[in-house]
Amino acid sequence: MSPRRRWGACLGHVAQYHLVMTMMLALVRAVLPLQMSFTGLAAGFAVSAVTHAFFDRRWPVRWLLGHVGSKGFP
Repeated sequence: MSPRRRWGACLGHVAQYHLVMTMMLALVRAVLPLQMSFTGLAAGFAVSAVTHAFFDRRWPVRWLLGHVGSKGFP
């Protein structure tokens, strides 16, 4: 499978995940009187999406665990 196709699947997964998170956040906001800024929400979702996609690639986790002495990760 080409790396481009794998990235497409990963980004699709991250987009779906964050769509669900958006819907859940809208539900929470409808029920609870929370103060939320658009800028703060956008920044939080951007950080979440970028880190989610990065770590879902698996090689960063494999590299990190290899460097902290946990080489048994598949």
